[in-house]
Amino acid sequence: MGRWARVGVVTVGEVGEGFGRWKWLETKRRKCVGVAGSVRQEARRKALDAQATMKEERKKKEKRLSGLGVDLMTAMEERDATVARCDAKAGATLRKMTDEEGLSLREALEWCGPDVTRAEAARLRKIGTNRYGDGEAQESETVEAATETEESSTSEPAQG
Repeated sequence: MGRWARVGVVTVGEVGEGFGRWKWLETKRRKCVGVAGSVRQEARRKALDAQATMKEERKKKEKRLSGLGVDLMTAMEERDATVARCDAKAGATLRKMTDEEGLSLREALEWCGPDVTRAEAARLRKIGTNRYGDGEAQESETVEAATETEESSTSEPAQG
């Protein structure tokens, strides 16, 4: 390997003016062998190995997180479906207490204990009246409207 270089330049006047000849100079390029080169190669190899390990660990973590996200959403959907089924069953049972057994909503709530509120009972009755029985109430009806309907029907005097 080599390069062209100006040799024996004699400058006259300003910088850059001058006479000389060009000569091909042989140069030897030494590879980084020896202590400095092997240290550099070793450091580069270690850095690349560490980066490859980090990339692999990141891929494994993303795969785990993806699976966990799917598991979480599956569990939540199953929970929602179970709650809807249980609410429909509770609503149907409450409807039986009021319709078939002739209890007022207040009396039915007394049989249930203090944990069931009037608003919760109205919501459950509304779900229990869903003709499809799948536990989904219509969005247009609100708990307040159902509660008002229940209050007006229990305040009427009993006939007979």
